[in-house]
Amino acid sequence: MGFRLPERKHPRIVGVDIGHQFIKVVELELHKHSVAVTAAGAVPTPQQGVVEGQVVALDQVSGALRNLLQNCGVRASQAVAGVSGLSVYVRQMKLPRMNETNLRRTLPFEARKHINFNPEDTILECAVVPGAQDKSAPPEMDVLLVAAPKLLVESRVTALEAAGLDPVAMDVASLATLRALVPLDGDGTRNLAVADIGGAFTEVIIARKGVHAFQRTIQVGGATITQALCSALNLTPQQAVLAKESLTFDQIVEAKPGSREPASVARQVLDDLVREVRRTLDFYISQFPEGTSEGVIDKMVLAGGTAKLSGLADYFARGLELPTEVGVPYRASVASAGADVQAALERDAPSLVQATGLALWEAEASGLGLAGG
Repeated sequence: MGFRLPERKHPRIVGVDIGHQFIKVVELELHKHSVAVTAAGAVPTPQQGVVEGQVVALDQVSGALRNLLQNCGVRASQAVAGVSGLSVYVRQMKLPRMNETNLRRTLPFEARKHINFNPEDTILECAVVPGAQDKSAPPEMDVLLVAAPKLLVESRVTALEAAGLDPVAMDVASLATLRALVPLDGDGTRNLAVADIGGAFTEVIIARKGVHAFQRTIQVGGATITQALCSALNLTPQQAVLAKESLTFDQIVEAKPGSREPASVARQVLDDLVREVRRTLDFYISQFPEGTSEGVIDKMVLAGGTAKLSGLADYFARGLELPTEVGVPYRASVASAGADVQAALERDAPSLVQATGLALWEAEASGLGLAGG
């Protein structure tokens, strides 16, 4: 699903996050031991331009992306985009140790043990998960299985091409999110949970020792709050967004259940989301014997546009009884060009996490020794 870029002195690549509500881009310039953020920005996704992860209004979405690239001054032609959502299946499985050729040959048969799919309509990918081998256990390896509808993948590739970009790879959005955030956790030895709160849904991702271990998609996102405000208070979408963005932690916590106030309406949705995230974490923890290090979540990180809501990290920390912080791409401040780029990073950092991780795909694929920030 990807190919190597030609060698250049300081190659540039742009990560493109095509969401249901916004299209985000981050351009990185790759150096030997660091990356420089050279452009970043976002623009609203055309209405009904993306449905269930698939780009359905190609001309409108590619046009919006093309304008965004021009307005942000993106000079890279190579791009990486991501896929996510309920129709994208990501699961870790154990297989007998084998070489890549045999793994590729075995993949369709192993995948059928976990999911029902039509080979003609589905793209299957896999990657061996790095980790120490237990000497006392049978020779096995952990493999990350990814299955995505061809139409979804191809719609995003076509949108990039129509915007004048050259797609280098189509990545899994959750892997991109971890790629940008995991080093926030120091040396990557702790167990980290991420709630990437998008417009249409929330992706809960768990990393064990810095490596993807589990994920679940919850059908609650920022747009769910907006829609609830519109319905309960008879607001226009624009009014609902303004009401949502003006809420504070104290207002939400003190809101009276059932009242016709924005804070109360938002709290009902947020309580549902926190409850589902808690259930997800509990399910993951239940897979390990009590008291083991694998079954402990040390920290929650929030990403996505909704993570910018005032006090949301405190609200999650209170509901989950877990230290929670808003995610910032850990390399985003290594170097940046111009005040506009820095302002975009500071203003929209949680929204730009996935786009940053997508752009970092080439750095990871190239084996660059990037220093944490």
